[in-house]
Amino acid sequence: MARRLESVQTPLRGAEGARCASPSWAVHADDRTTSLAEGGVVFPNVRRTRIGILGALGLVLLASACLADSLYTQVGTVQTPGLGGSVSGEDRYGAVATRAGYIYALYRSDRLLVFDATSLDDRGAMETIDTPVADVALEPGDRTGLLVVGSRLYCYGWRGGLVFDISDPANPVQTGHFGDNTTHILDMDYRGGYLFAACYDRLVIFSFLMSADFPSVAADLPMDRDTYVYEVCTVGTKLCGAGYRRRESGIYDYWLGMWDSAIPERASLAYVVTTTDRGYRLAAVGDMLLAISESDATLWGLSTGSLRLVDSLDLCGRSMAVHRNRLILTGGGLTVNEGAIELLWLDTCPPDDLRSGLPALGASNGDLVVLPDRRTLAVLQENGTP
Repeated sequence: MARRLESVQTPLRGAEGARCASPSWAVHADDRTTSLAEGGVVFPNVRRTRIGILGALGLVLLASACLADSLYTQVGTVQTPGLGGSVSGEDRYGAVATRAGYIYALYRSDRLLVFDATSLDDRGAMETIDTPVADVALEPGDRTGLLVVGSRLYCYGWRGGLVFDISDPANPVQTGHFGDNTTHILDMDYRGGYLFAACYDRLVIFSFLMSADFPSVAADLPMDRDTYVYEVCTVGTKLCGAGYRRRESGIYDYWLGMWDSAIPERASLAYVVTTTDRGYRLAAVGDMLLAISESDATLWGLSTGSLRLVDSLDLCGRSMAVHRNRLILTGGGLTVNEGAIELLWLDTCPPDDLRSGLPALGASNGDLVVLPDRRTLAVLQENGTP
Protein backbone atom coordinates (compact mmCIF):
# COMPACT_ATOMS: atom_id res chain seq x y z
CA MET A 1 0.00 0.00 0.00
CA ALA A 2 1.52 3.30 -1.10
CA ARG A 3 2.43 5.44 1.91
CA ARG A 4 4.52 8.53 1.32
CA LEU A 5 4.94 11.85 3.09
CA GLU A 6 5.33 14.63 0.59
CA SER A 7 8.72 16.16 1.33
CA VAL A 8 11.84 16.33 3.47
CA GLN A 9 13.89 19.50 3.92
CA THR A 10 17.50 18.58 4.55
CA PRO A 11 20.20 16.14 3.36
CA LEU A 12 21.05 13.11 5.46
CA ARG A 13 23.38 13.35 8.41
CA GLY A 14 26.31 11.06 9.04
CA ALA A 15 28.82 9.26 6.88
CA GLU A 16 27.97 6.31 4.71
CA GLY A 17 28.24 2.84 6.15
CA ALA A 18 30.21 0.08 4.47
CA ARG A 19 28.62 -1.56 1.47
CA CYS A 20 27.77 -5.24 1.79
CA ALA A 21 30.21 -7.14 -0.38
CA SER A 22 27.91 -10.17 -0.30
CA PRO A 23 24.47 -9.10 0.95
CA SER A 24 22.81 -11.53 3.32
CA TRP A 25 20.29 -11.43 6.15
CA ALA A 26 21.26 -10.01 9.55
CA VAL A 27 24.34 -8.26 8.21
CA HIS A 28 24.44 -5.22 10.50
CA ALA A 29 23.24 -4.96 14.09
CA ASP A 30 21.22 -2.06 15.48
CA ASP A 31 21.05 -2.05 19.28
CA ARG A 32 19.74 1.57 19.40
CA THR A 33 21.21 2.08 22.87
CA THR A 34 24.90 2.38 21.92
CA SER A 35 26.61 4.89 19.68
CA LEU A 36 26.18 2.91 16.43
CA ALA A 37 29.46 4.57 15.44
CA GLU A 38 30.75 1.40 13.86
CA GLY A 39 28.19 1.90 11.08
CA GLY A 40 29.11 5.54 10.59
CA VAL A 41 25.72 6.72 11.89
CA VAL A 42 25.17 10.02 13.66
CA PHE A 43 22.18 9.14 15.84
CA PRO A 44 20.55 11.76 18.08
CA ASN A 45 20.13 9.68 21.24
CA VAL A 46 16.58 10.75 22.03
CA ARG A 47 13.49 8.82 23.08
CA ARG A 48 10.87 11.54 23.25
CA THR A 49 7.26 11.88 24.35
CA ARG A 50 4.98 9.02 23.46
CA ILE A 51 2.18 9.59 20.97
CA GLY A 52 -0.93 7.90 22.29
CA ILE A 53 -3.84 6.22 20.62
CA LEU A 54 -7.42 6.30 21.83
CA GLY A 55 -8.96 3.07 23.05
CA ALA A 56 -11.86 1.15 21.53
CA LEU A 57 -14.31 3.92 22.40
CA GLY A 58 -11.91 6.74 21.74
CA LEU A 59 -12.89 7.47 18.17
CA VAL A 60 -16.20 9.02 19.21
CA LEU A 61 -14.23 11.55 21.26
CA LEU A 62 -11.75 12.37 18.52
CA ALA A 63 -13.33 15.57 17.25
CA SER A 64 -13.89 17.12 20.67
CA ALA A 65 -10.68 15.93 22.34
CA CYS A 66 -7.28 15.46 20.73
CA LEU A 67 -8.25 16.88 17.31
CA ALA A 68 -10.05 19.95 18.64
CA ASP A 69 -6.96 22.13 18.44
CA SER A 70 -5.23 20.17 15.69
CA LEU A 71 -5.20 20.11 11.92
CA TYR A 72 -8.15 17.72 11.53
CA THR A 73 -11.77 17.26 12.55
CA GLN A 74 -13.64 13.97 12.64
CA VAL A 75 -16.61 14.42 10.31
CA GLY A 76 -17.97 10.91 10.19
CA THR A 77 -17.89 7.29 11.32
CA VAL A 78 -18.37 4.29 9.04
CA GLN A 79 -19.88 1.29 10.81
CA THR A 80 -19.77 -2.33 9.70
CA PRO A 81 -23.07 -3.80 8.47
CA GLY A 82 -22.92 -6.30 11.35
CA LEU A 83 -23.36 -3.55 13.94
CA GLY A 84 -27.03 -3.37 13.05
CA GLY A 85 -27.57 -6.91 14.34
CA SER A 86 -25.39 -9.74 15.59
CA VAL A 87 -21.66 -9.07 15.64
CA SER A 88 -18.98 -11.73 15.31
CA GLY A 89 -15.20 -11.57 15.37
CA GLU A 90 -15.18 -11.45 11.56
CA ASP A 91 -17.33 -8.30 11.43
CA ARG A 92 -14.44 -5.93 10.88
CA TYR A 93 -12.64 -4.06 8.14
CA GLY A 94 -9.41 -5.63 6.92
CA ALA A 95 -8.14 -2.81 4.70
CA VAL A 96 -9.27 0.57 3.41
CA ALA A 97 -8.57 2.88 0.47
CA THR A 98 -10.14 6.12 -0.72
CA ARG A 99 -10.56 8.05 -3.96
CA ALA A 100 -12.66 11.07 -4.97
CA GLY A 101 -14.57 11.14 -1.66
CA TYR A 102 -15.46 7.42 -1.71
CA ILE A 103 -14.18 4.88 0.81
CA TYR A 104 -13.36 1.30 -0.22
CA ALA A 105 -13.21 -1.25 2.58
CA LEU A 106 -12.46 -4.96 2.69
CA TYR A 107 -15.05 -6.64 4.87
CA ARG A 108 -14.60 -10.20 6.20
CA SER A 109 -11.87 -10.60 3.51
CA ASP A 110 -14.43 -11.66 0.88
CA ARG A 111 -16.48 -8.51 0.27
CA LEU A 112 -15.56 -5.09 -1.05
CA LEU A 113 -17.81 -2.36 0.35
CA VAL A 114 -17.99 1.17 -1.05
CA PHE A 115 -19.18 4.13 1.06
CA ASP A 116 -20.05 7.61 -0.18
CA ALA A 117 -18.29 10.22 1.98
CA THR A 118 -18.64 13.12 -0.46
CA SER A 119 -21.29 14.82 1.67
CA LEU A 120 -19.24 14.85 4.88
CA ASP A 121 -18.29 18.38 5.94
CA ASP A 122 -16.57 19.80 9.02
CA ARG A 123 -19.13 22.61 9.08
CA GLY A 124 -21.95 20.21 9.97
CA ALA A 125 -22.66 17.57 12.61
CA MET A 126 -20.61 14.38 12.61
CA GLU A 127 -22.42 11.74 10.56
CA THR A 128 -22.65 7.98 10.80
CA ILE A 129 -22.50 5.96 7.58
CA ASP A 130 -23.79 2.42 7.82
CA THR A 131 -25.07 1.64 4.32
CA PRO A 132 -22.65 0.98 1.45
CA VAL A 133 -23.45 2.25 -2.05
CA ALA A 134 -21.89 -0.92 -3.45
CA ASP A 135 -21.26 -4.41 -2.06
CA VAL A 136 -19.04 -6.57 -4.28
CA ALA A 137 -18.58 -10.28 -3.58
CA LEU A 138 -14.95 -11.20 -4.19
CA GLU A 139 -13.54 -14.31 -5.81
CA PRO A 140 -12.28 -16.95 -3.35
CA GLY A 141 -9.12 -15.96 -1.53
CA ASP A 142 -8.24 -14.29 1.76
CA ARG A 143 -7.96 -10.63 0.68
CA THR A 144 -5.82 -8.50 2.96
CA GLY A 145 -5.01 -5.19 1.23
CA LEU A 146 -6.13 -2.44 -1.15
CA LEU A 147 -4.06 -0.11 -3.33
CA VAL A 148 -5.40 2.68 -5.57
CA VAL A 149 -3.36 3.53 -8.69
CA GLY A 150 -5.09 6.12 -10.85
CA SER A 151 -8.47 4.73 -11.88
CA ARG A 152 -7.61 1.18 -10.77
CA LEU A 153 -8.13 -0.48 -7.39
CA TYR A 154 -5.86 -3.45 -6.65
CA CYS A 155 -7.25 -5.89 -4.10
CA TYR A 156 -4.64 -8.43 -2.99
CA GLY A 157 -4.18 -11.29 -0.56
CA TRP A 158 -3.33 -14.96 -0.25
CA ARG A 159 -4.36 -15.97 -3.77
CA GLY A 160 -2.97 -13.20 -5.89
CA GLY A 161 -4.88 -10.02 -6.63
CA LEU A 162 -7.98 -8.64 -8.33
CA VAL A 163 -8.13 -5.46 -10.41
CA PHE A 164 -11.14 -3.10 -10.40
CA ASP A 165 -11.89 -0.14 -12.62
CA ILE A 166 -13.06 2.70 -10.35
CA SER A 167 -13.45 5.39 -13.01
CA ASP A 168 -16.97 5.58 -11.61
CA PRO A 169 -15.97 5.62 -7.90
CA ALA A 170 -19.35 4.31 -6.69
CA ASN A 171 -19.38 1.31 -9.04
CA PRO A 172 -16.16 -0.74 -9.07
CA VAL A 173 -16.00 -3.19 -11.98
CA GLN A 174 -13.55 -6.10 -11.98
CA THR A 175 -11.39 -5.90 -15.09
CA GLY A 176 -8.48 -8.22 -14.37
CA HIS A 177 -6.29 -10.15 -11.96
CA PHE A 178 -2.62 -10.88 -11.25
CA GLY A 179 -0.62 -13.62 -9.58
CA ASP A 180 -2.06 -17.07 -8.90
CA ASN A 181 -3.12 -19.33 -6.03
CA THR A 182 0.51 -19.58 -4.87
CA THR A 183 1.09 -15.80 -4.81
CA HIS A 184 0.49 -14.81 -1.19
CA ILE A 185 0.63 -10.99 -1.13
CA LEU A 186 0.85 -9.34 2.30
CA ASP A 187 1.64 -5.78 1.20
CA MET A 188 2.14 -3.85 -2.02
CA ASP A 189 3.40 -0.51 -3.33
CA TYR A 190 3.48 1.16 -6.76
CA ARG A 191 6.14 3.07 -8.67
CA GLY A 192 6.40 4.02 -12.33
CA GLY A 193 4.40 1.22 -13.96
CA TYR A 194 5.36 -1.52 -11.48
CA LEU A 195 3.73 -3.14 -8.46
CA PHE A 196 6.14 -4.24 -5.73
CA ALA A 197 4.68 -7.04 -3.61
CA ALA A 198 5.75 -8.62 -0.31
CA CYS A 199 4.79 -12.27 -0.76
CA TYR A 200 5.86 -13.84 2.54
CA ASP A 201 8.82 -15.94 1.32
CA ARG A 202 9.63 -13.75 -1.70
CA LEU A 203 9.36 -10.33 -3.29
CA VAL A 204 7.49 -10.22 -6.59
CA ILE A 205 7.56 -7.26 -8.97
CA PHE A 206 4.67 -6.96 -11.43
CA SER A 207 4.87 -4.88 -14.60
CA PHE A 208 2.17 -2.77 -16.29
CA LEU A 209 4.09 -2.98 -19.58
CA MET A 210 1.44 -5.10 -21.28
CA SER A 211 -1.62 -4.19 -19.20
CA ALA A 212 -2.61 -2.44 -15.97
CA ASP A 213 -5.48 -4.97 -15.65
CA PHE A 214 -3.28 -8.05 -16.02
CA PRO A 215 0.14 -7.14 -14.58
CA SER A 216 2.84 -9.67 -15.48
CA VAL A 217 5.75 -10.85 -13.33
CA ALA A 218 8.88 -8.80 -14.03
CA ALA A 219 11.03 -10.21 -11.20
CA ASP A 220 10.73 -12.89 -8.52
CA LEU A 221 13.16 -12.54 -5.62
CA PRO A 222 13.06 -15.43 -3.12
CA MET A 223 14.06 -14.85 0.49
CA ASP A 224 16.71 -16.92 2.23
CA ARG A 225 15.60 -20.01 4.10
CA ASP A 226 13.44 -19.21 7.16
CA THR A 227 13.34 -15.53 6.14
CA TYR A 228 10.02 -13.77 5.44
CA VAL A 229 8.94 -10.35 4.19
CA TYR A 230 5.55 -8.80 4.96
CA GLU A 231 5.90 -5.06 4.22
CA VAL A 232 7.29 -3.05 1.27
CA CYS A 233 7.76 0.62 0.37
CA THR A 234 9.47 2.31 -2.57
CA VAL A 235 11.77 5.26 -1.82
CA GLY A 236 13.04 6.80 -5.03
CA THR A 237 14.74 4.01 -6.98
CA LYS A 238 15.12 1.89 -3.84
CA LEU A 239 12.76 -0.83 -2.66
CA CYS A 240 12.58 -1.24 1.11
CA GLY A 241 11.11 -4.19 2.95
CA ALA A 242 10.47 -5.33 6.52
CA GLY A 243 10.35 -8.87 7.77
CA TYR A 244 11.71 -11.45 10.16
CA ARG A 245 14.03 -14.45 10.21
CA ARG A 246 13.43 -17.54 12.30
CA ARG A 247 16.65 -18.60 14.01
CA GLU A 248 15.21 -21.43 16.07
CA SER A 249 11.88 -22.40 17.55
CA GLY A 250 10.32 -19.32 19.10
CA ILE A 251 13.30 -17.02 18.43
CA TYR A 252 13.19 -14.44 15.63
CA ASP A 253 15.36 -11.69 14.20
CA TYR A 254 13.53 -8.70 12.75
CA TRP A 255 15.02 -6.72 9.88
CA LEU A 256 14.78 -3.85 7.44
CA GLY A 257 16.12 -4.46 3.94
CA MET A 258 16.92 -2.35 0.88
CA TRP A 259 17.01 -3.47 -2.74
CA ASP A 260 18.45 -1.57 -5.69
CA SER A 261 15.50 -1.39 -8.07
CA ALA A 262 16.29 1.39 -10.55
CA ILE A 263 15.68 -1.30 -13.17
CA PRO A 264 12.94 -3.38 -11.49
CA GLU A 265 13.62 -6.46 -13.62
CA ARG A 266 17.18 -6.50 -12.20
CA ALA A 267 16.39 -5.66 -8.57
CA SER A 268 18.98 -6.97 -6.12
CA LEU A 269 19.47 -6.95 -2.35
CA ALA A 270 21.87 -4.19 -1.27
CA TYR A 271 21.65 -3.92 2.52
CA VAL A 272 19.99 -5.47 5.59
CA VAL A 273 19.91 -4.22 9.18
CA THR A 274 18.58 -6.24 12.11
CA THR A 275 16.45 -4.34 14.62
CA THR A 276 15.12 -4.68 18.13
CA ASP A 277 11.54 -3.80 17.11
CA ARG A 278 9.12 -6.59 16.34
CA GLY A 279 8.03 -5.51 12.90
CA TYR A 280 7.22 -2.31 11.02
CA ARG A 281 4.85 -0.34 8.88
CA LEU A 282 6.81 1.63 6.27
CA ALA A 283 6.30 5.05 4.67
CA ALA A 284 8.44 7.09 2.28
CA VAL A 285 9.48 10.60 3.38
CA GLY A 286 11.11 12.20 0.35
CA ASP A 287 14.38 10.26 0.05
CA MET A 288 14.09 8.81 3.59
CA LEU A 289 12.25 5.85 5.10
CA LEU A 290 9.93 6.15 8.12
CA ALA A 291 9.47 2.85 9.95
CA ILE A 292 6.59 2.57 12.45
CA SER A 293 6.64 -0.23 15.02
CA GLU A 294 4.21 -0.90 17.88
CA SER A 295 6.35 1.27 20.16
CA ASP A 296 8.29 3.83 18.12
CA ALA A 297 8.96 5.63 14.85
CA THR A 298 12.43 5.55 13.32
CA LEU A 299 13.71 7.63 10.42
CA TRP A 300 16.26 6.04 8.08
CA GLY A 301 18.49 7.56 5.43
CA LEU A 302 19.15 5.63 2.25
CA SER A 303 22.35 5.79 0.23
CA THR A 304 24.23 3.46 -2.05
CA GLY A 305 24.58 0.24 -0.12
CA SER A 306 23.40 1.37 3.32
CA LEU A 307 20.50 2.22 5.63
CA ARG A 308 21.36 4.82 8.29
CA LEU A 309 19.38 5.53 11.43
CA VAL A 310 18.76 9.30 11.59
CA ASP A 311 16.13 9.92 14.28
CA SER A 312 13.75 8.10 16.60
CA LEU A 313 10.61 8.87 18.60
CA ASP A 314 8.61 6.76 21.07
CA LEU A 315 4.96 6.30 20.16
CA CYS A 316 2.07 3.88 20.48
CA GLY A 317 -0.53 3.49 17.77
CA ARG A 318 -3.68 1.58 16.91
CA SER A 319 -4.01 2.88 13.34
CA MET A 320 -2.17 5.20 10.97
CA ALA A 321 -2.44 6.93 7.61
CA VAL A 322 -0.12 9.16 5.61
CA HIS A 323 -1.63 12.49 4.53
CA ARG A 324 0.39 15.13 2.70
CA ASN A 325 3.57 15.61 4.79
CA ARG A 326 2.08 14.13 7.96
CA LEU A 327 1.63 10.74 9.56
CA ILE A 328 -1.82 10.73 11.21
CA LEU A 329 -2.50 8.41 14.14
CA THR A 330 -5.82 7.83 15.88
CA GLY A 331 -4.74 10.06 18.75
CA GLY A 332 -1.83 12.04 17.42
CA GLY A 333 0.22 13.12 14.46
CA LEU A 334 3.83 13.65 13.42
CA THR A 335 5.82 15.04 10.54
CA VAL A 336 9.44 15.05 9.38
CA ASN A 337 11.25 18.37 9.18
CA GLU A 338 14.95 19.11 8.71
CA GLY A 339 15.79 15.41 9.03
CA ALA A 340 14.01 15.00 12.39
CA ILE A 341 10.67 13.55 13.51
CA GLU A 342 8.40 16.22 15.02
CA LEU A 343 5.17 15.89 16.99
CA LEU A 344 2.14 17.78 15.68
CA TRP A 345 -0.23 16.85 18.50
CA LEU A 346 -0.73 13.94 20.86
CA ASP A 347 -3.09 12.22 23.25
CA THR A 348 -2.28 9.95 26.20
CA CYS A 349 -1.37 6.31 25.70
CA PRO A 350 -4.08 3.70 26.32
CA PRO A 351 -3.42 0.50 28.27
CA ASP A 352 -1.10 -1.97 26.55
CA ASP A 353 -3.93 -4.40 25.74
CA LEU A 354 -5.60 -1.70 23.60
CA ARG A 355 -2.54 -0.81 21.54
CA SER A 356 -0.52 -4.01 21.07
CA GLY A 357 0.62 -5.01 17.60
CA LEU A 358 1.43 -2.98 14.51
CA PRO A 359 -0.91 -0.07 13.66
CA ALA A 360 -3.77 -0.88 11.30
CA LEU A 361 -3.36 0.85 7.94
CA GLY A 362 -5.67 3.70 7.03
CA ALA A 363 -5.86 5.73 3.83
CA SER A 364 -6.10 9.30 2.58
CA ASN A 365 -7.06 11.15 -0.57
CA GLY A 366 -7.70 14.84 -1.10
CA ASP A 367 -8.75 16.35 2.24
CA LEU A 368 -10.03 13.07 3.77
CA VAL A 369 -8.19 10.69 6.09
CA VAL A 370 -9.70 7.31 7.04
CA LEU A 371 -8.51 5.48 10.16
CA PRO A 372 -9.73 1.95 11.01
CA ASP A 373 -10.61 0.96 14.57
CA ARG A 374 -11.79 -2.63 14.76
CA ARG A 375 -15.40 -2.51 13.50
CA THR A 376 -15.57 1.18 12.56
CA LEU A 377 -13.74 3.68 10.38
CA ALA A 378 -13.11 7.23 11.55
CA VAL A 379 -13.32 9.78 8.72
CA LEU A 380 -11.26 12.94 9.32
CA GLN A 381 -11.21 16.13 7.29
CA GLU A 382 -8.34 18.57 7.17
CA ASN A 383 -9.35 21.80 8.88
CA GLY A 384 -9.69 24.85 6.66
CA THR A 385 -10.62 22.76 3.61
CA PRO A 386 -13.75 24.05 1.83
